[in-house]
Amino acid sequence: MDRVNQLLALTPEERAQFVASRPRGANDTPAGSDRLVHYDRANVETLKTRARAALPEPAPKGAARPPAAPAPGSLAPTPLATLAEILSTWLVARWCFCSCCWDTGEIKRGLLRAVPNRLFEPALIVLADLDRALGDYVRGLFLECCLLGLTVGLFLTLIGVPLQWTVGIGSSRARATWFRTWAPRWRC
Repeated sequence: MDRVNQLLALTPEERAQFVASRPRGANDTPAGSDRLVHYDRANVETLKTRARAALPEPAPKGAARPPAAPAPGSLAPTPLATLAEILSTWLVARWCFCSCCWDTGEIKRGLLRAVPNRLFEPALIVLADLDRALGDYVRGLFLECCLLGLTVGLFLTLIGVPLQWTVGIGSSRARATWFRTWAPRWRC
């Protein structure tokens, strides 16, 4: 919200133009023009108080300042850290996918064992709803990726690219969309 307010704030030139465009006479003043000026003044005061609150308090003279700690996100990631993040994402994603594929219902049974008896039926209903919603989402995403690949292939065929290339490019486009959609969701 603060960023939007800063983006929409008037520059000094715009503010001078706004003030100069106000009618000065009592007969020329349209209804509500004072309200706009009041809103503008209130916005300026709000921005000033927030700017003052964002500034650090000055330390009293003679008091030693503690060493400044680096901001958590200020350090640039090294190539090794980036590579480790990518590898861990891919390894964790593959492990989760394979364990879910090889599961014969033990994960579901383990979750249901932890549920008290009085909440067993609502838990089954929630699991069924979750299964249906996730299945619908994955089927819809798969259909979207297939249609995207088909559309790319069709347009490439229409502009004269040979059929063997359009099939390869269209299928790789669909596959890339599928993996780009799923890879960020598998991060832990």
